[in-house]
Order: sequence, then structure tokens, then C-alpha cells
Amino acid sequence: MASVGGRSRKVMVSAAAKQTAMGTAQTVDSLLRVNSEPGAQQYEIDTDAELVGGTEEMQDQEVSVRNYEMSISQNRCKPHTLATILASAMGSVTSATIAVSVWQHAITPKTARDFDLFTVEELITTGLQKQYADCFVDSFELSLERRNFWDISGTILGSGKDATGSASVTEKSESSMHTRFTKAWLSAGTYDGSAPTQDMNLEDLTGSPDVVSAEIESLRWSYNNNTDQDFLWHFNSGLTWGRAERGDRNQTISMTLLMTRTTALTRILNQTDLALQLKAVNTDAVIASTYYEGGSIILPKIRYTSVNPRGLAGGRMVFEIEGNVLEHATHGSALVWIWNGQTAYLA
Repeated sequence: MASVGGRSRKVMVSAAAKQTAMGTAQTVDSLLRVNSEPGAQQYEIDTDAELVGGTEEMQDQEVSVRNYEMSISQNRCKPHTLATILASAMGSVTSATIAVSVWQHAITPKTARDFDLFTVEELITTGLQKQYADCFVDSFELSLERRNFWDISGTILGSGKDATGSASVTEKSESSMHTRFTKAWLSAGTYDGSAPTQDMNLEDLTGSPDVVSAEIESLRWSYNNNTDQDFLWHFNSGLTWGRAERGDRNQTISMTLLMTRTTALTRILNQTDLALQLKAVNTDAVIASTYYEGGSIILPKIRYTSVNPRGLAGGRMVFEIEGNVLEHATHGSALVWIWNGQTAYLA
């Protein structure tokens, strides 16, 4: 008897349009090629154990409540996948046409605590396809290492409302994002307020930013909405959630930098405000004319929490740096722009 092959799985999401209401599934529009495990319903089971007047062993049990969870990751991250995950987790998306068939999506954390919800359909094998409504991304981590593709991972949570799925959509044709197309700046300044362009020689930080592209060995940006799932059930919500609201979010940044200067030590001792910008433009992936697939990430205000010198293979020294992403009074805590051929996210 042949077993089910994992590569035949399909994970499809409603990336373009949000659900109109909780409990009302949206039509999926995108196939994401992920390298993560299937999502699953999570159950809480109640029994009649230890009831006075009952029997020595249990006679009854039932599902008390349920929800859906999925760990999603793509180790050859594409702009569409990055935008899909960040749009849900951060919450505020503004999409604009910047050329024929070219869209720029500005993604930032929104103040309101409610999530815009999307729908997931997972095909496990022929005859087993499930639709999960009321989904959102609770947390994500973006990881970059030299000589490698961008790596995105996240946690999707859903209310537990499900149905039989039947959709079949295709993957968006895009190239994966790689560090060979990525440039990084670090500044003891801030963001200058302008929308980033695709010019890889032009940064958007005030002051005199250091170009740290050649110094970064690895970088990790973590974003967490810290949703308390226990809060999402309420009286008369049934088996599934009755609301979808985040907790108090927080962000961290981790970097391994080649030890080419000593400013990292003075910056942690002085608790210097820093700004970080990453820009990736794949000039091999032309959307239209002189516009390319890619993105730009700006963290307007970070401060280091630890700076540790370490030895690295090859006899080189590095700084292992941890930091908090703080909220800038004018520019917020994070700004992301994605360039691709997708018209909208969660509109």
C-alpha cells in the first residue's frame, strides 16, 4: 500500500481579500510553496472523570473547544509570501500602482488590536482537503544569512471553524529573495520619511549611515503579537473563537557582525538610538520596464541589549548583537515596502 507523499500537499490562502466577517470564509487566491508541517485542529477534551456519583472509570468525553494552528515557513522566501505573512501580522497595508502592472505595498503595524482575517485551504491528499476560516499570523521571524536566501517563518492561528475545501489555485510566479541582492545600512539617526525607491545605492536614513552589507554574517528580525488564545473564546461563542484580537506586541533584532569597528560597544554603553534598513532588489526579476521584484524594511529605532565579541571559523572575530525594536514617536516601530505584481493584500 502506497503512503501519502508530503510534496503533493497544497497550502492555499486568501492573500488578496480579507474575510467580510468572522465565520465567513473567503475564497483562496494564492498557493504558497512552504516547507513546514501541515496545520491541524487543536482540541480540548473534557471527561466525566471524578464526578461524584459516577463510575470508577470515565463513561463520557467530548470536545470542549477547538482552534486551528499552523507553523508556516518558506526558506526560499518570495516577495508575495513575505507580504502575505507580514500583512496579516502587522495589520496595516496600503497598496499603490507605481507603474503598469507594478505595485508597491506599504506594510506597518496598526494601532487597533483586531486582526483582518484570511482563509486557509490545505490539500493533504486526494479526498482530504480542509478549509479553515478566521486565520491570522500571530508571529513571524525573518532570517538572513550570507550566501543564502531569505527565510521566513510564522505561526498561523485560526478559530477552529472548518469545512470541506475544493479550491485549486496556482502559485504566483516570482523569484526568491537572496542576500546577493540585499544591501544593509545602519545609522545613528532615523528614517527620513520618504518612500524607498528601488535604487540600491540610495538609502532612506538620515545622518550618515554605515553600509554594513559586507559586515553582516546573519540577521534575524522577530515580531510577536503575543495573542492570548484563552481570551478569544467567550460565552456563547460555541466550539470556536468569538473574536480575534492580539495582545501587546514586541519585536527583537539579532545580528552577527564582523568586527571591523568598535562602535557596537559604545552604542550599547551609551544606549544609542539606531536605525536599520534592508533593501533587496532582484534585477534578474523584471516586473515591467525597469521595475523589479523586491522589498525594503526599515526599523526606525533600535537599541542594543547585548553586544558580545566572539571568535568565528577562519580566525575572524564577530560581535553577536541582540536588540529591542522600539517605537519611534513619528515613524512607528517598523516599515516595510514590497514590490511585485500583486494588486493588494487583505483589502
